[in-house]
Amino acid sequence: MVLDLEIRRMKPSEAITVAKVDSYAYQNDPLTVALIQSNSEKARQTREQGLIQMYTINPQETYVAVHGDRIIGFIRSFPCTGLFKELAYDEGEYEQVTSKQVWELPADLRRKWWLMTMKKHDLQTPHSHVGPFGVLPEYQGKGIGSMLMKDYFERLDGVPSYLETFTSVNAGFYVKRGYRLICKDSVLGMTGYWLLRE
Repeated sequence: MVLDLEIRRMKPSEAITVAKVDSYAYQNDPLTVALIQSNSEKARQTREQGLIQMYTINPQETYVAVHGDRIIGFIRSFPCTGLFKELAYDEGEYEQVTSKQVWELPADLRRKWWLMTMKKHDLQTPHSHVGPFGVLPEYQGKGIGSMLMKDYFERLDGVPSYLETFTSVNAGFYVKRGYRLICKDSVLGMTGYWLLRE
């Protein structure tokens, strides 16, 4: 089924709506569940509140897929040269914590573990960093993500694109669209995939 879609830049007044769409798109995402340790409606709502701030204060390049008058997907990207440069990284501390122990850590330390892993694979050359990027669950598998990606590629103007994902299905989606796998690593007991499109 081909949907009639408009892909355009997010309007500031749509930040709350995009945060809601994002929270539903990522409600069952393995990394989100690992960080929050829940995919409950309450956890989704808590995450949505944090996303409202991000999309309001720091929307960067957020584009939306609109079907009728409803936002059903989004892609956020931003120019980057090292996303985690300022993050303190203690390799000794990182190596001491096993994946099993991570689940026993409080939420703030699980987040730190995740960020330290992200820093290990941080791309230090100029690129466009993608994330978050998603589609409402009931619209997934209908080509909307592909259309959002195509629009994003047209705006890139030759700049490399870098992202990470935490499912093999998503990694396959990106590889089919010209990304190549740079590395894999364990993050909170799951496999993370880092991909680059040049």
